[in-house]
Amino acid sequence: MTRPELSELDHLRETERLADAVVSAASAEGLLPYEPDAGEATRLQRAVNALGFGGRP
Repeated sequence: MTRPELSELDHLRETERLADAVVSAASAEGLLPYEPDAGEATRLQRAVNALGFGGRP
């Protein structure tokens, strides 16, 4: 089944929903260092932190 074409606003909402889901799952698994500049954080942890805290990885 093909997905319907999303409007720009709906696409942004879906992107935000997915980002929130990633952050929630990573948090539940204990994968976030919760510090924007955590020195021991992996690239993935920094990227997920950026999704959760609105910064850049």
